[in-house]
Amino acid sequence: MSRSNLGRVNKFKKFTQGSAENSATSSIPTTKNSLSKTFPKKANQKLREKSTKYSGLYTEVLKDGDLSFIGRFKIQGKNKRVSLGRRSEGMTLESAYVLRLQMMEKARQKISMEEDSAIEAPTLSDVFEEYLEAKKLHNGRPMNSEERTLSIFKANFKSIKTKQIHQINEKDIRKIRYELLSKGRSIKTVYNYLSLIRTIIFFNNKRNRVLSQQINWSEIIPKPSELPQTTERLTDDEMNSLILALDEESPQVKNLFLVARNTGMRKSELFKLKWGHVKWENGHIHIPQPKSRRANEKLTMTSGMKIILKNQMDVVKNSEFPDKELGYVFYTPNGLCWKEKSRSIQIVYQRLRDKTGITNFRMMHGLRHHFGSTHAAKGTPLPTLQRLLRHGSTSMTMRYITILDSENIEAAEKIEKVFDSQRHEAS
Repeated sequence: MSRSNLGRVNKFKKFTQGSAENSATSSIPTTKNSLSKTFPKKANQKLREKSTKYSGLYTEVLKDGDLSFIGRFKIQGKNKRVSLGRRSEGMTLESAYVLRLQMMEKARQKISMEEDSAIEAPTLSDVFEEYLEAKKLHNGRPMNSEERTLSIFKANFKSIKTKQIHQINEKDIRKIRYELLSKGRSIKTVYNYLSLIRTIIFFNNKRNRVLSQQINWSEIIPKPSELPQTTERLTDDEMNSLILALDEESPQVKNLFLVARNTGMRKSELFKLKWGHVKWENGHIHIPQPKSRRANEKLTMTSGMKIILKNQMDVVKNSEFPDKELGYVFYTPNGLCWKEKSRSIQIVYQRLRDKTGITNFRMMHGLRHHFGSTHAAKGTPLPTLQRLLRHGSTSMTMRYITILDSENIEAAEKIEKVFDSQRHEAS
């Protein structure tokens, strides 16, 4: 190439290089706003960080002149940026490096545990089945309330029963509480249902490796002392009205309610009562599968009770009840054995309410309350009444007692007469 041509080429190179430099210079933003548009905040943040001799460890000079140590690492394809501390707080480059490694390991362990939990963690239904089985092994038989408990679980916990135990949080429990109250459930029912969930979760935490989340139960479930006290007692007129209504029922239904009134036995105990539990020679009735689980629980038969039971025995002997051979004492109007959730008893309840006009009264369990209140009004000592009702504590017995205003006045006048007699004797 001639010297003249070589000179032209050099001039062209200088011209093109200058144009490129001018173009690059003109594209660099010169204002703060244009700078922020060109470089996003994260990019600016990264530009302010200076690398160190340790991989993944950076430093950043803050506005006050302090030095901040920043750690960066990647977990499951996601970039993590963590603040490790400041120089003014005593953090050094070496300490920050060690802390970054510890945080990386902790993050990896957490992910590993979550992956294991996703595979191994039981659902609420799984734990519930384990709970029922454990109760069965411990007691030597299923719980008395197993059928009812299963029904409650299936009907009310659909939103969480398939969730793994560690996935259930406080929000889930509060949602169930809201749904129960929205359906018109009483606060006592809400207490019983949510207490069942709490029992299942506590059972899981004692037996399984995968623990549940922390839940503030005290704010969700009311304390027993905050529950409304259930007190039921019929007046003399109401009791007479009930007896007249029972006279129109079949003999086996009437006898069922009379035994409930005279003994205070629970509905479940009456439904399970067989003739083998009635000890005529000893004058006792052995309670089948008592709620207290105490062995050999029994109550004394009065002369009136014996008359009612002998009448019921004649009714059964002379009947053609389909379930007669099962040996139960009481049967439905159709001659079948009673079930805990029997529709037949609800029909009887409603019929009695319609005939008597007594609405705010549980026709069977209310008679147990009436039994306790009547005893208390007639002066039966509390410890004796506790044994008659077969309660675990006198505080529970107190919940069954309702004292009428007339009885309060009578008691006040009675003690006044005692004081008057003492004064006359002293004078």
